[in-house]
Amino acid sequence: MTAVVITTSRDGRRRHRLRGAAGGSLCRRIRARTCAGKATAAAVRFYAFGLAGYSAVRITSPTFYAIGDSRTSAIVSGVVIPMNVVVSLLLVRVIGFAGLALGTSIASIANAAILLTLL
Repeated sequence: MTAVVITTSRDGRRRHRLRGAAGGSLCRRIRARTCAGKATAAAVRFYAFGLAGYSAVRITSPTFYAIGDSRTSAIVSGVVIPMNVVVSLLLVRVIGFAGLALGTSIASIANAAILLTLL
């Protein structure tokens, strides 16, 4: 759980700090609103990277069902989901929580690439 801690220093200045999962070095000595905005922007930026892949999957997957080949889409999804977990875990260790967004985007692009190749 993350909490915003507001403290007052001896000179009367207020300090905002995030404590918990999203706190630490990412938000140290930065105002809470600014830090949360930058963190959200980083995640949205990485999710936007995979938007084309997600869109392609949303179009391609029903195409396989329409031509009567429902197994291919399911098998590809079964391969991509573990890949998503592994890539996300690796990226979280490198770039923090934004690694989840980037891992999801990479998996989405891989899913689209595989489905489009098999189509």
